[in-house]
Amino acid sequence: MGLFLLGMLVGAVIVGWWWRATRSASAPAARVPAAGSDPPPAAPGPAPAPGLEAVEDPLVAALIAARERVAAAPRVWRPDDLTALAPFRELADVFARPEVETERVLHYWQGDDALLSWGALAGLARRPRDGEVETRLLARVNHFHPWSRHFLLRVLEAWSPGDASLAGRVLVRLDESWGREETGVVLDQFLRRRADGAPVGFEGADPPETFDADLLDRILREQVEPGLGALWRAALRAAGASQEPSAAGPAGGAPPAEPAAGEVERGVPPGMAAPRAPLAEVGRFRRPGTVKEERALPTPSSDAALERAHAALTAKPARPALVVGEAGVGKSALVRRLAARLSAEGWTIFEASAAQINAGMSFTGSLEERLRVLRRGLARPKTLWIAPDFHQMLWAGRHSQSPTGLLEMLVPAIEAGDVLVLGETRPEALERVLAERPEVGRLFEIVRLAPPPEDEIAGLLAAWAARARATHGVEAPEEVRAEAAALARQYLSAHASPGGVLRLLDGALEDAVRRAPAGGPAELAMDDLVSALARLTGLPQDLLDERRTLDLEAVRGRFEARVIGQPEAVRCLVERLALLKAGVTDPGRPTGVFLFAGPSGTGKTELAKTLADYLFGAPDRLVRLDMSELQDAAAFERVLGAGAALGPGGHSLAERVRRQPFCVVLLDEFEKAHPRVWDLFLQVFDDGRLTDPRGETTDFRQAIIILTSNLGTASAGEVRLGLVGGGDALAPGTIERAVERAFRPELRNRLDRVVVFRALTRDVMRLILRKELADAFARRGLRRRDWAVELEESAIELLIERGFSATLGARPLRRALEQLLLTPLAAAIVDRRAPEGDQFLFVRADGDGLAVEFVDPDAAETAPLELPRLASAPGAMEVASVAFEARGTRAEVGTLRAALAALVARVEDGAWRTAKEALLLESAEPGFWERADRFERLGRAEYLDRIENGARAAASLLERIEGNPAAPRESYPRDVVRRLAQQLHLLGAAADEALGAGPRDAFVSVEPLLEDNVPPGPSREFARRVAAMYEGWARARGMRLTALEAPAGTPGEEPRHVFAIAGFAAYALLAGEDGLHVLEWEEAGARAPRRVTARVRVAPQPAAPARDGAAGLRRQAGEALAAAPPTTHVARRYREGAAPLVRDAARGWRTGRVDRVFAGDFDLIPARD
Repeated sequence: MGLFLLGMLVGAVIVGWWWRATRSASAPAARVPAAGSDPPPAAPGPAPAPGLEAVEDPLVAALIAARERVAAAPRVWRPDDLTALAPFRELADVFARPEVETERVLHYWQGDDALLSWGALAGLARRPRDGEVETRLLARVNHFHPWSRHFLLRVLEAWSPGDASLAGRVLVRLDESWGREETGVVLDQFLRRRADGAPVGFEGADPPETFDADLLDRILREQVEPGLGALWRAALRAAGASQEPSAAGPAGGAPPAEPAAGEVERGVPPGMAAPRAPLAEVGRFRRPGTVKEERALPTPSSDAALERAHAALTAKPARPALVVGEAGVGKSALVRRLAARLSAEGWTIFEASAAQINAGMSFTGSLEERLRVLRRGLARPKTLWIAPDFHQMLWAGRHSQSPTGLLEMLVPAIEAGDVLVLGETRPEALERVLAERPEVGRLFEIVRLAPPPEDEIAGLLAAWAARARATHGVEAPEEVRAEAAALARQYLSAHASPGGVLRLLDGALEDAVRRAPAGGPAELAMDDLVSALARLTGLPQDLLDERRTLDLEAVRGRFEARVIGQPEAVRCLVERLALLKAGVTDPGRPTGVFLFAGPSGTGKTELAKTLADYLFGAPDRLVRLDMSELQDAAAFERVLGAGAALGPGGHSLAERVRRQPFCVVLLDEFEKAHPRVWDLFLQVFDDGRLTDPRGETTDFRQAIIILTSNLGTASAGEVRLGLVGGGDALAPGTIERAVERAFRPELRNRLDRVVVFRALTRDVMRLILRKELADAFARRGLRRRDWAVELEESAIELLIERGFSATLGARPLRRALEQLLLTPLAAAIVDRRAPEGDQFLFVRADGDGLAVEFVDPDAAETAPLELPRLASAPGAMEVASVAFEARGTRAEVGTLRAALAALVARVEDGAWRTAKEALLLESAEPGFWERADRFERLGRAEYLDRIENGARAAASLLERIEGNPAAPRESYPRDVVRRLAQQLHLLGAAADEALGAGPRDAFVSVEPLLEDNVPPGPSREFARRVAAMYEGWARARGMRLTALEAPAGTPGEEPRHVFAIAGFAAYALLAGEDGLHVLEWEEAGARAPRRVTARVRVAPQPAAPARDGAAGLRRQAGEALAAAPPTTHVARRYREGAAPLVRDAARGWRTGRVDRVFAGDFDLIPARD
């Protein structure tokens, strides 16, 4: 018998040896670490990893290199962290190469080297799906290390992202190893990921014969988040694969099993398995004796409060405590001191806020399950839960389906003594908690912590100075500490004492340490305080440092450069900044509360943005609330935050200002909000405080609040654009009376000032247009181009017409600039049609759009065409002659300079200014707006203004042409000189007739006259050429030309070309064109020259603007041309052929340049005797 047993033993040894040898030769078995072990480290030393002996193989060489880089990387503790390492991604890339056979990848996956196994799985996830390999992976889902299981599941997910059955197919193959904590985490994360995109169910799972439904039920119950686990367990029961679990579980009252030795991790108390309960992810446990006491700065009052809280928590029976005080008073410091003291006495500390407890509770019953686990874990002697912001427990957990919050669920456990809580909150929040849950006042010891008195603060600051001296070698003189306390009271009022001053001193200490010499002593200085305060508040140091002067004129100039034409509003804000600088603002109210009232588009919002940019330099410091969205009483949520059952209102006004109290608050269109919403702001405007439904108080005392309103401007559209003075339509008194009628006295009395914004005048529109142009050309695509931009008056008028509105102000301007100017320029740049180098960029109106022309000032000069001059000396050349044929000589520039000086002298003459002022004053006379000549009078005042601006533009162009006066040029760009001469020619003609009462703009009609001996074709063609001549003239002179359809005539009447032309001296320059225009030419074999005739009629445009757009303008043209007297005289004769000649009867000139006349230069040809 003994020999038989011995033979059996030897045979078993031989068989075992043979089995291990053959298994190792085919595929080495994976090494499964014990439960709770760390992730396997990389293979130590230079020894090659198993399976990497053949270095000659390129794959093996790449794997060795990649693996060594992974092994040298920092140690990681989660598989997701490993995936984020670049060396590991390189290792996965090697396995993902198409040339690497799949079987070879699987060989490394099943090998002993953990890094290569995980890299192989990560590489598989990047390969195309392989059904056979997928089956093999599913069959081995219970093997290897938990990290290998993580990467295996990742492969399955990558191959089947939309497969609804994947989670079920995995679950039915799990064995008891998934019941361990380290693998349970992998399973929980996998099911969470699948829950986002696939239904919960076991359809298509195809369970194997070894499937154990009860085992799976237990795994889901213990290792998966309760809410999600409950859904899978319900699906398991619905599939008929499971029975209800035994009542012997936790719900049946049986005590929970004690954890295994490896389950007590990270200070979690015995009896509470960290991964099994979600608490380890949301809170922090501290073992007894591990909470170190911070170097706090106690005061007698805080010491007394600490002793009171300690006595309550350690009493028999223990009583939970609430530390109550304003922000900054020292609640958190007291709680930390008490936690350190209790930890030293053998207590376990658990710290978690209500938000952390409620995080991830997306399924019904999840929060209740978490609280049951929490109660079991904390129901032990000397275990304390620290709950920051205790009042949040009142609302945490509430939702639309359940009004029950976290606090209501916890009260029974607190009352039973199972859970001992140390919370902290603020007085207003506590009042709200007590109003809803009065039993809190009975259950908790309320420890109120008030700001310490001045003598205690002085002692506290002295203790802070001693600590700074001991730890950093920095001296903090008493006067610097006193100044810090004063600055904190003024600027950091959102934090009660001593929190504000300590924050300021800590920031200043950092600066002092940074600038101190290496190893040498330093002293805290006022500059350190100012620098730290500037970082805390965002305010400029010039405003905070009383030793520095604040240049109010420079500030005013900065504001007026961005908001043009509103000096009263700018002055109001500059004065408020002066009060803030001097430190004399009321510390109990907001820094300022202003109502900006006036027409839309006049700069109210822009001024608020300018203020925020000056004070803080950041756009997010402008907190804007559109009050037009708060027109019903239920709109409080936009101001206060969401209701108690809807979660925190993170985007409300109160929350935004709470996060950043140093800001500019813009309440846009305040008058459109509901009156009950107005009432919310009474306390804000008065005391600078706003309390939301949760008891959270927002401090507005460091904010500047700006209300905007359009009250009193309903009739603004009746006033002509750019002209102010229509009775009381936009007068400040009218707007102020509208404000008084709209708002109750208790609201108006809380405003620091009502600032009336003026409607935009024509001068202001021009300045705004110039500013927007400068901003546009400072953009990246344009600022690097050497372009000198010159806007002709016609372009300015078109942009003003399109960019400004009586109802919208300057709001359409940017859109008009983009559509009319920037978009064509961008197209030219993209298509490379825009020239490089220095260029003059001339912009003029062309119909309903803008035309842009580039002129190269350094282009090669060509010989000018000869044209006899009327003048006998170069100094007496006429401006029109230079405009007709400029040579670019110094004498021509001198002529233009003299003409410009004469023009400037005229517009600056007393008679000119007196006439302009008289025209503007007429608009204030009673009955002016009912007078028939009101449009003519106001239009003439506007005309004078346009001439003045045109003179300034001409002066700017002349300055650019001349360049450096110290180095005069011998020649100048002819095209630019010609443009300036043409501009001065028009301005001079306009100035000649500006002070009179004559018309300024014209209607022009061109029609062929048919003769019996001439076919109609030549007559119509000549009429078309004459019409094209006027179109070219208007385009070259920068006039606004609108082509109109011919007025209705009798049947058979020849169609006419009709234009409306507006611009400088348009009617004065075209009046001589009225009459018959005759074209003659020689024809072979004919006795007499052939002749065709066109009739040109010029009529003045009325001063009153046309109604109904183009239709009204056509109607005006028909009436004006019909009223003009018939003309029978010949205005101009044209002769073409061998001896071309044009004779102008009205102007008295003749020329052989027929081409230049038809090009539209007929007004530039000098007359001769």
